Amino acid sequence: MSLRTWACAAAGIALVAALAGLGSRAAYGARTSGDEPYYLLTALSLGTDGDLELGDEIADDAYRPFHEIPLDQQSAPVGGRLLSPHDPLLAVLLAPAMALGGWVAAKAALAVLAALLAAGTVWLAVRRGGVTPWVAGVVVASFAAGVPLAPYGTQVYPEVAAALATVVAVGAASAPRPGRRGLLVAAAAVVALPWLGVKYVPVAAAVMAVAAWRAWRAGGRRAVLGTAALLTAAGAVYLAAHQAIWGGWTVYAAGDHFTATGELSVVGTAPDYLGRARRLVGLLVDREHGLIPWAPAWLALPAGVAAVAVRSATHAALRLPLLATLAAGWLTAAFVALTMHGWWVPGRQVVVVLPLAVVGVAVLVERWRWLLAPLAAASALGATSWLWLAREAASGGPTLIVDFAETSAPGYRALAGLFPAGRMGAAADDRGLVIWALLLGGLAVTAWLASRAEAGVPAARLLRRLPSVAIAAVVAVTTGALVAGLVRLVDGREVLGALHTAAGQPLALMLALGSFAAAFWARALAWTRLLPGLGLGQASAAIHVALGANHVLPLRLGEPLRIVSAVRRSSVGWTEAAASTVALRSADVVVLLVLGGVAGPTVLWDLVGAWALGAAVVVAALGAGFAVHLRRRTGRLPGAPVLALTGAAWLLEAVLVWQCARWFGLDLGPAEAVVVLAAAVSAQLLALTPGGIGTYEAAAAAALAAVGVPLTTGLAVALTVHATKTAYSLVAGALAVVIPTPGLLGRWRLPATLPDGGAAMGRPAAAGAAERHRPVVLFLPAHDEEGTVADVVRRAPAQVGGHPVEVVVVDDGSRDRTAVLARHAGAHVLAHDANRGLGAAVRSGLAWAVERKAAAVAFCDADGEYDPAQLDRLVQPILCGRADYVVGSRFAGDVERMHPHRRLGNIVLTAWLRWTVRAGVTDGQSGYRALSPAAASAATIPHDYNYAQVLTVDLLGKGFAYAEVPITYAFRSSGDSFVRLGRYLRAVIPAVWRQLNPA
Repeated sequence: MSLRTWACAAAGIALVAALAGLGSRAAYGARTSGDEPYYLLTALSLGTDGDLELGDEIADDAYRPFHEIPLDQQSAPVGGRLLSPHDPLLAVLLAPAMALGGWVAAKAALAVLAALLAAGTVWLAVRRGGVTPWVAGVVVASFAAGVPLAPYGTQVYPEVAAALATVVAVGAASAPRPGRRGLLVAAAAVVALPWLGVKYVPVAAAVMAVAAWRAWRAGGRRAVLGTAALLTAAGAVYLAAHQAIWGGWTVYAAGDHFTATGELSVVGTAPDYLGRARRLVGLLVDREHGLIPWAPAWLALPAGVAAVAVRSATHAALRLPLLATLAAGWLTAAFVALTMHGWWVPGRQVVVVLPLAVVGVAVLVERWRWLLAPLAAASALGATSWLWLAREAASGGPTLIVDFAETSAPGYRALAGLFPAGRMGAAADDRGLVIWALLLGGLAVTAWLASRAEAGVPAARLLRRLPSVAIAAVVAVTTGALVAGLVRLVDGREVLGALHTAAGQPLALMLALGSFAAAFWARALAWTRLLPGLGLGQASAAIHVALGANHVLPLRLGEPLRIVSAVRRSSVGWTEAAASTVALRSADVVVLLVLGGVAGPTVLWDLVGAWALGAAVVVAALGAGFAVHLRRRTGRLPGAPVLALTGAAWLLEAVLVWQCARWFGLDLGPAEAVVVLAAAVSAQLLALTPGGIGTYEAAAAAALAAVGVPLTTGLAVALTVHATKTAYSLVAGALAVVIPTPGLLGRWRLPATLPDGGAAMGRPAAAGAAERHRPVVLFLPAHDEEGTVADVVRRAPAQVGGHPVEVVVVDDGSRDRTAVLARHAGAHVLAHDANRGLGAAVRSGLAWAVERKAAAVAFCDADGEYDPAQLDRLVQPILCGRADYVVGSRFAGDVERMHPHRRLGNIVLTAWLRWTVRAGVTDGQSGYRALSPAAASAATIPHDYNYAQVLTVDLLGKGFAYAEVPITYAFRSSGDSFVRLGRYLRAVIPAVWRQLNPA
């Protein structure tokens, strides 16, 4: 069966499912409620009076047929007019039906939009997702028959209309060949979204940004700029119209709810964005307002999104538009919407992007057809729940707005107990949210790995990644839950007051931070006493790198980076670095427990008990063993000076605890600060989370409580201290990665002193008459350049400097007549069987020239951008013995034409290359270059993609003499450049780094 047949079938099912709710009541005594009456009244006013003013309709009780009870006031008069505080496009769409058939016809019109949405979703899945029509039809129909797509097919909200516009926009944005037509269609759909509701602006921005980016990369610069101008004009019209009609930037300016707080308070007067983060998962799994309890088929949503996220030829163009738009809609629903669910049955705030998720599930099912059976069963259960609720709401049972969760639908009732109740906020519900987050994350990871395997990624690589992905997911969820829990327990006003006090005491703040920083310098100094080959700067850097990593990684996994940093950035060996690190960290623990025991033995014993004593014994024994090993290697043991520096470090850290307590108004003594620090850090020995978050706060708060501080205040102090430590650790750790040099990431520049490679490897003297027989080789890398290659070959001079010129075309797997035309023009041809890349073509040309014992070898592109007639100026510095490597600089010569964005890219990349090689490079990407025989023999191009930066880094790093000559440049008249910025940077930057840091 064809795409049209299955699209119509899905549309029919969506229409029937939507019409099932036509008679359902929104509230007791009212067919419609909330915003619905205002949408219908505006549609009625447009259909009968031709205006937006609702005063006469409300005065005439025109709402009574669809809202039998008194109408809630939503509008404040604007200029003597009463307007709906809702964008008008939905009312415009419903106006004809409302004028002809009243509210029933208006709801039927919405059901038709739901049917069109289903058909459009099938089309998107087939045409852009590569899904078989019958699979797409079945999957779309399965979701269209249940919550939330079916209910919003007749409830008077703009969700379905906005979803239809989004599907059209994504379909246009994901065209296989982006162009002007696709941009215009996407722009038209995007312009409609704000007129349906200003809350859809993030979705509109996301889909349009992706469409513009794809068109720009495809060469449609003018179309992008023209579309941007049109959208700017449309935005100006939108804002001007709202100022003129509603008296503000949005329709909310006319809402009575916002007369005192302002129209922007529609998202809340004091949004708790951290708390709203729970909605990211709650939108799916909340007992009352999540999608899965009502329609279990949505359990496949994360897996479907993961399946689309994997690169595949079948949905390559759809991948980015779908994911970006879906993310924008979901984040808006989570963080911007005033309530998680809005009114009505669940999912209202995400309906605008849910069809995109359905396409993802269709892609998933296309790969694994066996998923159709469980999906159909889950969909049947969801459709039953919707039809049951719709019947109840039409016959005096629970309504769609007041108490829909009280439905007796068997499917919902059976599933509801498995899900957390977000409105309850109980600890059990928080744990349930975390469990469901892990389950959904696991499904997504499984689908992603399976899709990667389907795409040909070796199973071994996938299996190696699975544990790290799972651990990262568990750590992220656990850490997020702990942070959210701690923030909820702490009195925010008390913390803000302490921070205000700290800001008013800059000297005390500097003392606290300086003491904390000095503690790590003391540890670094202790380390240098054990390892004389380790400088103080590198010792401090290694300690700070580990400190920062420990606040990002669980289980204190940052500690190995301390060893790695010391070894890679100094002359210290692996054995010495590891043994000294373990010995010093063991001394750290023992000294801290001794200090805590001396400062408050009873408190510390009550808090950490015998386990700390046992742990101290084990750690001390471990440290002693490594210290003995270290002495055998270096002849040094951690003596009194090292232990004294370690003790001083802990006392300096205690200053931060003491000072933070004072900012909270606590009279904490120095000994008590040491006890609190000892208890908190001891607890971190068993920390599972990054930075020991949770365990640190719990232990420190308990220690503060033991010395008489109220528990909530103690928790606030502990959280403030730990937050300060974390901020310092992340900043200092990031700086320590690169400072001092050499950085942990290796070199990013050539050394200031280089060998004289040209002299060592035979830089030629001025060519004598006896060497006139040696040719100058000019080779042209070419791929599908039949339009220009022959002309470029013919323009090459017959001789330069008394040397004959041999022209070679390196045909890099061309699919056209490049090789044939090059031979006819008189060139030798070196042919690659397949397209290997420009870097590979240059390697082949250099190797051929070396075999020919060329006096000099040059190369330029075969696309006509560079003039072969200027070969003489390129090779003269080499033939005269002045240089080994010559680059023709376009910017020192004459550039006839170059796109502004390419000129900017050349400037930025050239500046980076100039800094990297410490030479006066003015054109790092020039395609016209010449090399001496020695340089050509020694040149290394490490990747096939390109040669520009890596060749310069390689030859200058080997000490070859560099020179530039001015050349002319003409923009190509045919063909397309292979260079794409993202791919270019991904290939070039790692290759340059590898050349600067050979193994």
